[in-house]
Amino acid sequence: MECSSHEIAEWSISANSTGSLGLHHQLDDESHHQHRFEVRYELDDNSTFPTAPPLDLNKIYASARVQRGPKARSMCSFTTEWSTSTARTSNTTSRRQAKKQQKRRFLLFTKILMRILEKRDPVVYHDAQVVIHDCEQKKKKGEAESVVESLRTPLKDVVGPKYWKEARNYAKRVLDTKKEAPQGATDDELLAFNMTDMTFRSGFSNPVPVQNKNSHKAKEDKVRKKRLWMIICVFMKYLMKRDKELYHYAKNLVSECVRRHRQGDQGYRSLTGSIQTCLKKEIGADYWKRSEDFVAHLIRSNNTSSAGSCYESPFHVDGHDGSFRKRMNDSNISLEGNQKRQRYFEF
Repeated sequence: MECSSHEIAEWSISANSTGSLGLHHQLDDESHHQHRFEVRYELDDNSTFPTAPPLDLNKIYASARVQRGPKARSMCSFTTEWSTSTARTSNTTSRRQAKKQQKRRFLLFTKILMRILEKRDPVVYHDAQVVIHDCEQKKKKGEAESVVESLRTPLKDVVGPKYWKEARNYAKRVLDTKKEAPQGATDDELLAFNMTDMTFRSGFSNPVPVQNKNSHKAKEDKVRKKRLWMIICVFMKYLMKRDKELYHYAKNLVSECVRRHRQGDQGYRSLTGSIQTCLKKEIGADYWKRSEDFVAHLIRSNNTSSAGSCYESPFHVDGHDGSFRKRMNDSNISLEGNQKRQRYFEF
């Protein structure tokens, strides 16, 4: 069967599942009548095919290449690992860097805030310590995902808007000067914030300005706490001498106050205050009054140096200090002027 070159261009190839190959030809004659011819060949080794138009393999290869390989995957897929889009990777990196910078700034702000509270208000400073410690414990247990978010609100409620605003303004001035957070402030530092070892006390060369009035108040609070520890020490020593059973009960009360204070329970934020309230209520206000009077007598007599080691810790109250006991035995407290004198403690 012979065909012209024009006719050959009209040939088309088709194949079916039976293994045969069909050639279809459609031409227009001079009378513009369409004629369709079909020649079918079986696919065997002896088959001969008529001339067919050449296939453009370059176009076929290019079309197939677009549909396979890593580049054929979705550019906007959230799960594909072969995505060629760099915009999403760039956004993820930017968010990670922004969170890291936020942690650094909050770490710097917290250091400044605690430094201010340590100088201005020791009571609030201690309450802030408890809040940070609780947040640290929650992070270790996996109860808090973000330390910054879980710490910001309770810490702000404890310190109040005045100290919070002051620390924020000072942190801005530090960042404007350094242009970034201090060196060595990594993401894990805030997670490892342990208030017991006071890791944030150092790192600032510029001291926070403190007014004389607030400094004087802080000194008074420090002296008051030392005096309370002295009273607690004398109170426990008196019970240890007079009533062993009552002494052990009081010691358990002190230990319970310490435990609840470390947990940050309401009403136990001040350790000395909670111990004072508990001992006066459970043991008796009369014992406490006697201890107060005896400590006042020692202070008036300028003999606080001999009792100075007595208020450092509530767990030192059951020690045996012979010099301190001897001085207490030798001390007489005036009850009715200078005429009548009576011993308050007989060890």
